[in-house]
Amino acid sequence: MLYTKSAMKVYLTLLLFFINLNIFANTTPKLEKEININFNNEFKIVNTYSGNLDKHNSLHLIIGKTKVKAYQANNENFLSAKTFSIPSKATIIGHHSNNKIISLIISFTKESENYIKIYDIDFNNNVVISSKKHKNSNQIIIASASDRTFILNCDEKSFSSREILSSSKINLTRIKFDNQPEYYKLFKKNYHYKFINQKQYIPTGPFSYAHTYLDDNNNFIFILDYKRTFTFGKINPKALNDVSVFKLDEYPKKVEGHTIKFNSKYYHDNNIYFYYGSSQSSELKIINVDSHKIIKNITLLPDNNFVHQEGDNTDYTFKKYLRKVQAGTKEACLTVNELADNNGISIRFDYVQDENNLYYYHYYMRYNHNVNGFTPSFGGPSTYLNYNDLTSKKEAFKDRNPKTYHHITLDENFNFTNPKELKFKKLNMDKLYYVETIKKGYLKFSSYTFLDSKCRYFSFDNKSKKISLKYFK
Repeated sequence: MLYTKSAMKVYLTLLLFFINLNIFANTTPKLEKEININFNNEFKIVNTYSGNLDKHNSLHLIIGKTKVKAYQANNENFLSAKTFSIPSKATIIGHHSNNKIISLIISFTKESENYIKIYDIDFNNNVVISSKKHKNSNQIIIASASDRTFILNCDEKSFSSREILSSSKINLTRIKFDNQPEYYKLFKKNYHYKFINQKQYIPTGPFSYAHTYLDDNNNFIFILDYKRTFTFGKINPKALNDVSVFKLDEYPKKVEGHTIKFNSKYYHDNNIYFYYGSSQSSELKIINVDSHKIIKNITLLPDNNFVHQEGDNTDYTFKKYLRKVQAGTKEACLTVNELADNNGISIRFDYVQDENNLYYYHYYMRYNHNVNGFTPSFGGPSTYLNYNDLTSKKEAFKDRNPKTYHHITLDENFNFTNPKELKFKKLNMDKLYYVETIKKGYLKFSSYTFLDSKCRYFSFDNKSKKISLKYFK
């Protein structure tokens, strides 16, 4: 059967529509169950908060101007704790679970001084204990591990770390720059480090020039790429004398004779991945954090057979990707994710149009709310985006098919592999589509948290005065 060009165009359009419809149908959230909460109007609600504690448990808060009601949920139980008071104009900056006690860390300002307080919530005994207020000046990083939260502070003369285990157990360590000059390389200026949470699969990485991670032993890994100087460091926050800082001897200028136009970097499993290049060629440098040795240099040309494309847009070649990030209108970004069954790693080459719209919206699952009715944010002060404001996120995907990207796969010795199927150790799911689908038609005061492949949606309906927790899969 012969088709005219216009008929063929209509046919292909319909075919792609039904293909995409089928893709989205497979990821459409399904409501498993709903819990309605009897709140009895204890106080006026101005916000809600949700965060994951582990693979099964989540924390949910109803927030007033100076009151908080806390709930803990898993697949079988739903527990509540008594209402407790908080300072006005406070911000939740972290939470963790230690010995079945949930510690909530808040920040607030009083008489121009910034403070933190810690609230220990014991759901089993319906007890909430608060700490005294602690000064918290010049905070640069806050990071919550599963059982503790770290706060790093830095001024012109010293660097300090607080390890928060509970309201009564805070371990403080401080070091003067005079005693440890290595710290100057990482902190001599306010570099605005941004913490990267790697607890879940991360498809699109950061492109900021300064970011930090927590390794498996709760050491901080700092990466700084500033004014063509590439530096990284490893710091033990519990013993600040235990520091290792490395500066790359020569910043790369060319690859295969072509001047470098873009770069990106990422940390994974004790290695730094430094990627840079031009539209003609690119290179991936893998550097070990402990030995400071370059353990692999991989040259990736536009037609490299080991660079694979994932997604529906077959016209979006690796060559077009290199051209796009060289132009400077899009920022190159790099992520490393482990493959299932110990089959090595996948290194994804992608770009972002707006750092806030993509990275911070998606992958900071440690929520941070201004609890007094102002715009909520997430993770750390001034660097995280309002998870509930979805209106601007669609613009981030303009001129881009978010399902199409390029990647290479490497074995444990960093040699190329070619797996038949790309399966990841951590679940890869389209959180943006997922949240937008749940959000439609729902309520003003709402918050979310993801637990592996499932989502819990916590909300308050101002009209019906109904509070509910919905379990989606």
